[in-house]
Amino acid sequence: MDPSMEVIQALQVLYQGTDPNARNQVNQWLQEFQKRSDAWMISDSILQKNDLSLEARLFAAQTLRTKIISDFKELDVNSALSLKDSLIQHLLFARNGSPVLRKQLCLSIADLALQLVHWQDPVKEMIERFTGDTSSVFVLLEFLSILPEEVDNNDRILIERSVYSKRANELLSMKAQDVIQLLVNCLQSPGLNIDTQVKLLVCFTSWLKSGELTLEMLQMTPLLDLAFFALESEEESVFETAVDAACGYIYECRDSEAQDDDNSESKSSVALAQKILLPKLAALAQRMKSDNAVISEGDVDRMRGYCRVFTEAGEAWVKSMVLAPANFQSLFESLILVMQMPCLEVLPMTFNFWASLTDFVVKMLDNCAPQLKKAISDVYTPVYSSLINIVIGHLRYPLDYDGFSVEGENTQLGQQVKETSVWTAKDRDDFSDFRHDIGDVLKDAVRLLGQEAALEQAYNILTARISSSSQTGTFAWQYIEAPLFALRAMGSEVNANENVIMPKIMDLLPNFPYHPKLRYASILVLGRYTEWTRAHPQYIPFQLEFISSGFDVKEVSAASTQALKFLCKDCSEFLVGYWKQLESFYASVSAGDIKLSEEDILDLTEALAHIIAAIPFEELQAALEAFCMPIIKNLERLVPLNSSDRSVLSEISSILERLSVLLRYVNSKKLNETQNLVVQLVNMLWPLLVTVVNNHATNPDISESAGRLIRVILTRYSSGNAALYTEGVQLLASAFQNTGYGVYLWAGKKFLEKNGSDLNSPANSDAVNRHVVCGMLVERFTEVMMSSVSERVLDYDKIPEPIEEFYLLITAALHTQPARTISSNSLLQALQYSLMSVKSIHYYVQEAILEMWSALAVPAVRHMYRYRDELEASVVKFSVPMNQRNSDYSADGSGGGGNLIPRYKTGDENYMNYNIERVAIIFNGCGYELAKVLFEGLLTFIFTDLVPLTASIFTSLTQLISDGTPIFKAASVANTPGYGISSADVSLQSKLENTSVDVTVYKWVVEFVEGLQQTSVLSASEKQSFLDDFYLHLTTRHWLRLRRLLTDFSSIYRRKNSSKE
Repeated sequence: MDPSMEVIQALQVLYQGTDPNARNQVNQWLQEFQKRSDAWMISDSILQKNDLSLEARLFAAQTLRTKIISDFKELDVNSALSLKDSLIQHLLFARNGSPVLRKQLCLSIADLALQLVHWQDPVKEMIERFTGDTSSVFVLLEFLSILPEEVDNNDRILIERSVYSKRANELLSMKAQDVIQLLVNCLQSPGLNIDTQVKLLVCFTSWLKSGELTLEMLQMTPLLDLAFFALESEEESVFETAVDAACGYIYECRDSEAQDDDNSESKSSVALAQKILLPKLAALAQRMKSDNAVISEGDVDRMRGYCRVFTEAGEAWVKSMVLAPANFQSLFESLILVMQMPCLEVLPMTFNFWASLTDFVVKMLDNCAPQLKKAISDVYTPVYSSLINIVIGHLRYPLDYDGFSVEGENTQLGQQVKETSVWTAKDRDDFSDFRHDIGDVLKDAVRLLGQEAALEQAYNILTARISSSSQTGTFAWQYIEAPLFALRAMGSEVNANENVIMPKIMDLLPNFPYHPKLRYASILVLGRYTEWTRAHPQYIPFQLEFISSGFDVKEVSAASTQALKFLCKDCSEFLVGYWKQLESFYASVSAGDIKLSEEDILDLTEALAHIIAAIPFEELQAALEAFCMPIIKNLERLVPLNSSDRSVLSEISSILERLSVLLRYVNSKKLNETQNLVVQLVNMLWPLLVTVVNNHATNPDISESAGRLIRVILTRYSSGNAALYTEGVQLLASAFQNTGYGVYLWAGKKFLEKNGSDLNSPANSDAVNRHVVCGMLVERFTEVMMSSVSERVLDYDKIPEPIEEFYLLITAALHTQPARTISSNSLLQALQYSLMSVKSIHYYVQEAILEMWSALAVPAVRHMYRYRDELEASVVKFSVPMNQRNSDYSADGSGGGGNLIPRYKTGDENYMNYNIERVAIIFNGCGYELAKVLFEGLLTFIFTDLVPLTASIFTSLTQLISDGTPIFKAASVANTPGYGISSADVSLQSKLENTSVDVTVYKWVVEFVEGLQQTSVLSASEKQSFLDDFYLHLTTRHWLRLRRLLTDFSSIYRRKNSSKE
């Protein structure tokens, strides 16, 4: 059978078959076919048969492109040149056919042109072959559009950098003038139809983006006129292509070229380009203003195009707009016009421009002469004043929206909204996101205009709206809420010493017509300006009353709790006198008399905790008992019930959550007197917490709450109480054993991060005891984890969270107490299991395991070299025979006997020594398995974002074994009994002076590469090139280059084998 017919039959099954299994089989066969060496010839023969289906010919073209990218080295020069001729011929025959097929052929030719250096002047040949008729020119423009994109962006093509640079210069830089001339000739040819016009603009844009077309080349051509003329087209394809072309041209004359280039000719070209462009942009703004598709029909895509052009111009000329603002008055007006457009979803495109402009203007105003400062201010003050008015207009909710309901909510208001304005929850959330994003523009306005002028503008809008409401007797809350939101957005740029407008705003807030949404917005304004209130405490009584009134309205209570939290945090010392009223209110909330969501109650709890932290010591005990005892008593009531009732369990979980928040903030000032009083409460709470965990830990909500509370107690209130933190660690371990919930590992990690250390002196001190308990914590959790794994209770794919938290715990241990951790068997067990679990399908499991390996390997390299320095120093320092006993260097640290070479020390006798020999033993034991897993991960299963970290770990492992093996061998020789200066054996010094590198890892890598699947698309030459480079970087100790090599090899292998990304 003709080999091509076998492919065609397979494609028929794939596209027309009904059996899924058969389709899957032929799909696999076709993928394998594309890797075969005869796929070149078969695909070419299929393309020669014009009577075959489009699917068959398209598959053949795609196969040839795939082969050109991945297997170009299979072709000799003659075969490659023959393929070039054949592809050009196929393209000529396909010029009037399928656009998809044409594109694949153009892509193939472009990719071939980049790699086939024996093809002399591909662009010239293509121009000569495809300028015979209109249809051929159309194909030529398509090819020339694709060429720069493939040369610049196709990173799947593997080519030496020097060859690439030379070839890119031949294909693009040296041909730019020819391409411009071709485009001009096409533009001036009679009968230019819309399709060719679009292709011409696409080609022009593609070469602009490549950076090969200079302003000097373009300024004497009609190409820019074409682009702006096309912007007037009603055809969507023409308009969008013209937008790309205009933006590309504007980018080429950006300020970065004009301001930083010392070339006066370049500056002149940019200035001329700006002079030509500005009138065109002004005319385009008028066109936009009258464009019916935007004004009447709300065409978002067309508005996006206009916005792109003006934003590109603004971002390109920020510096020029500040240095010579009068020259850009028309562009300012155009950008303001863009901001006025109702298409809110395209406006965020401009936000970066306003931020950049503000940064540069503010910088100039701070450093320029008074005359220039006035000129700048005269231009920018009205611009930013207009901007504030425009933004506030965009912040306004729809007039037929009630402010809280959305479509589908089972409320009367929700039905009304549905009838008048279909606003879904997504619409509301999208608009909320937009409001917060555009709020950044208001911050920019405050920075430029000054806080008083910006605030006054929002204030004037507010007063005008209120006055209008009073005169008419009706009001729309949306018009008042928008400037209120603007005030909140400006808050971060308003400092506490503003004494002109802020007092007026505070006096105005109570005078608004009542509406829940206005009360909601007003209270949030108070919450935003609590730092200002701290400097103006006379407003606290009013604010406290105003905020408290919001708790009476369901829709406003969330704003009240948030505002109260910030007020209590920033003004706590001024609110101490209100603690009894607040306690009474909190008691009502806890009893359910006042209905708040649990999230709001937690905010309220935090607010009260800040007040307690500020109460004078003489009143503190009473306040603590008033706030805390009812909560503890309530827990005390529920615990003995040992109930499985869902409401009881939910209440217990809520109580634990509130206690966690309370204890976290109640001693934020870290006063010893407060600490002692809180510890008394903790001692009362602890037995109840233990009982809850023992009885209800299997409930996930209770475990989450209990874990967070244990974390707070152990990290903040266990110092000096060995019984508490010892029992706490045991509680965490037993709870994890019983539940498998990661929160207990997380709590243990937090305790370890706070208390872990290698300090071991003075013995029996509380600090050392806590460090020892941290080591016990790691061992106990490891024991439980390994038991759960062996019993298949935990699985790194099905239940990833505890695995992730466990390895984060080990990582924390290696960071905080490395010497203690590497000396424990727990680390060995964790390492052994990690060799399997790193293959988890979950990103964060892989990341946690890699972080652990990094935390072990990277510091070990540093310690290894310092250990070598100790060895070298010992040779120089000691003139006595090396086999002389010295208690300072004993192996067990007890004095007398043991190693004759000094163990690496930290330099502080109060800390455990970092046992680098132990690390060497660890890596000698699992180095091969670790290297194998890391290498396999680099090529296949490791997530792409984690490849650099994996390569770094592999490099550190290579250093440890390659440089470490000779060092540790030297130490072992020196420590051999009977070894001394007069020994005939090789001396320690000569061992250390030996600069050779152990190549064990290289031998492993050779084995790994040889073991790659035969189906992998990687040629023998590519494999050998990698191995040669690996050996070179290893033996020359270029570790950074080795790491880059591993990363590059991973990228190449994945691209060529379609690995998981």
